[in-house]
Amino acid sequence: MGRLLCLWVCVILSVWSRDLYLPAMLSGSQETEPGQPGQVRLPSVLAGGFTTLRGEWSPNSTLVCLAYDQTGLQVQITGQISPGQVLRDKCSAHDQTGVFSDDSIEILLSPARVFVDGQLQANDQGVYFHLCSNLKGYYYSACGRDLSWQPDGMRISSQITTKYWQLQFRIPYSALRTDCPLPGEVWQVNFVRNDQGMAPAVSSWSGSNDFHDLAKMGRLHFGQEAPLPQAVIADLRVLPAYLSGAFLLPPGLPADTRLELLLDGRTLCGSKALDPQSPEVLVYRDLLAREFLPLKDYGSIGCRIFSPSTGQTYLEQHARWPGDLQHTVLMDKYYYVPEDGYINFTLRSEEVFGHLNPEAVRVSIHRDCQADTPALQQWEGSGNGRLALAGLPYGNLYLRAQWTAGGRKYQTVRALQYHPQVLAAPPLPEQARLEAKGRTLLLGQQPVFLFAGSATGKAFLTSGSCFNTSYAQYGLQENHIRTVPLAGSRFLREQERNWVGYTWQLWDELVPLWGNQFSEWDASRAAFCRIAYESQMKVGIRGDDGQLRDEAPAEWYRKVYREVKRIAPGVLLSLHSDSPQFIPAAVPSCDIFETAFWSSSYAPDMLPGLDEDLARAAAWCPDKPILFWLGGSIPNSRCRTAEELRTGLFMLIGRGMAGSVIHLGHGGLPAERSRLWSLLSQINAELQEAFTQFQQGGEPVATGDYVQAPEPVAAYARRQGGTVLLLVCNRSGYEQPLTFREGTAVFGPGEENKARTSRQELLSPFESKLFRLSLP
Repeated sequence: MGRLLCLWVCVILSVWSRDLYLPAMLSGSQETEPGQPGQVRLPSVLAGGFTTLRGEWSPNSTLVCLAYDQTGLQVQITGQISPGQVLRDKCSAHDQTGVFSDDSIEILLSPARVFVDGQLQANDQGVYFHLCSNLKGYYYSACGRDLSWQPDGMRISSQITTKYWQLQFRIPYSALRTDCPLPGEVWQVNFVRNDQGMAPAVSSWSGSNDFHDLAKMGRLHFGQEAPLPQAVIADLRVLPAYLSGAFLLPPGLPADTRLELLLDGRTLCGSKALDPQSPEVLVYRDLLAREFLPLKDYGSIGCRIFSPSTGQTYLEQHARWPGDLQHTVLMDKYYYVPEDGYINFTLRSEEVFGHLNPEAVRVSIHRDCQADTPALQQWEGSGNGRLALAGLPYGNLYLRAQWTAGGRKYQTVRALQYHPQVLAAPPLPEQARLEAKGRTLLLGQQPVFLFAGSATGKAFLTSGSCFNTSYAQYGLQENHIRTVPLAGSRFLREQERNWVGYTWQLWDELVPLWGNQFSEWDASRAAFCRIAYESQMKVGIRGDDGQLRDEAPAEWYRKVYREVKRIAPGVLLSLHSDSPQFIPAAVPSCDIFETAFWSSSYAPDMLPGLDEDLARAAAWCPDKPILFWLGGSIPNSRCRTAEELRTGLFMLIGRGMAGSVIHLGHGGLPAERSRLWSLLSQINAELQEAFTQFQQGGEPVATGDYVQAPEPVAAYARRQGGTVLLLVCNRSGYEQPLTFREGTAVFGPGEENKARTSRQELLSPFESKLFRLSLP
């Protein structure tokens, strides 16, 4: 951190939790000259420890330095840059929302007093000001959501180096409709960073998930000393096996002051005492003491700086740790065939061990997930490697990587499949009618699981057809099921009115339009008609005068559904909503309900909350087929793993969903995500086989009588006579054990004729399997 750390240390005075204290104002004009970024002089205050919208530690550190004088605020914000990161600064005009998609900083300020009709009075109405500037100094400005407000007199300067950037703001009180703060005055404030790095993240100082909610902002106290001196997180980097951090300390702390780092509330790597030679900073670097490195891990990392002798705590902050190992052991595919020749992989140890060089690196292939089973193939080295497919058995295989670093042993495992030929779903019948029966969709009277990918501007990287439903025009099977949009609406976004939704033609125009649309409907081809996507958005009717008249979405779609069913009673109509508040109102207005949940479908950690969300969807829509959307490229193109998406799809089958649409929008998946592309191109073959078996497996039964599984494993079972079909889905990034019922003959995938001799099974991270149990 070098020069940047020195810069930060020079200006620290005090910070208190999500409260900031400025005990005194600057005397005279002490601001940094525009275009010459440097430190703001004392007295000032620092704010650090930014966390994301999901309560995770920010991937890049950000530090805010604040000061004030008689005429305005000075705000200096310094942001670290990831190695190799290319900063984004596309926006080149003021008051454009594109600035939020750049590397940018947002400042939200709500003064304690504001001028109203020329009189300075208490800000009882919650007036706040919103600024967002990119590194070129182009900014968005609003008072609340009123875009007409302009910060007259504000000055911005910037500096960019290879390791950090810095923005400086001089904001006059007059621009904020207020006056110099009085001693004891408290403002509501927040600082937000839009980081467009390899893993884009929005983080803030207050940790808010709603930047327009004043109650979730922090507090800035003017003319007051902090109740207790506090340390500041200047830098925190957490890797799967390595943690480093720099913590800035106020002067005069007791000699026994020490740092503890906590994982899920437990001491992680011991503690570190204050160094008398550098009492202004604590620097920590060490390996994490755990052997198995999970594919993903969303625990909590906490930082605590305290004095045992005084009992005082100078810093304690906890946030989620989005540990992600998938990009450390990069494999080229999920499904392999003999023509591939090799399993190609890349080891990126710097994403596990930081600057440390691991030793005794070994990669091996195993028939079972257990670490002590013999290796079928083995490789030693670093960087890129490959293992020959020749001689390997077909079926489920496991790649295990092992390292030694700092005298500690580490390992992880990835699942893969090896087949004699490319997997292909069975062909769809010609001229088969799509029908709904309860929660099931029937194609030619046979249950079918719909599988589709959403529209995307990117090329679909697959060598063959894989989707049986045409949400988008790529990767489609022959005789695929068509999705047809209902005529009469178009999407509209009006920034001036903050209006986002669908505009519909006048009702007198819509009825004959739908009559024409369905008079040409080909009933001999499997299809359904989608009324609207994200139906919770606004609905507007454009009148003859050109004005937009708002309609209540729930009432509008009920009216549309009734009319279209009157015109074309045999056509299946779908409606989509991903808003839990709107879903109950949307369900009555369709034959097929489409949904997604941001707490699972589009979350970076999709699986922990998925089973609960599937149960909620089924409770809201108990008697209609549900198409459940899963994020392939959102929330970003980097976070989803092949194993995770596969298990999510199997959980949909276990919960009785009628199909899934993989969201591949928002920029799509890059070509280098070849392992995920491999899964998408062949998973439908697995899905159709598992879906058919599970549908024919009898009545749903409780799983506890047949298998013992830890909480991270979701299990679903169906029984017919003495046979139980058991679908188990590991929702965690760790290995998970299973124990089958004693005396039961267990047949695993591809083991139709040979029962297992062991009652034990070990699932690899995010692995799903379908077992057949023959009861005694």
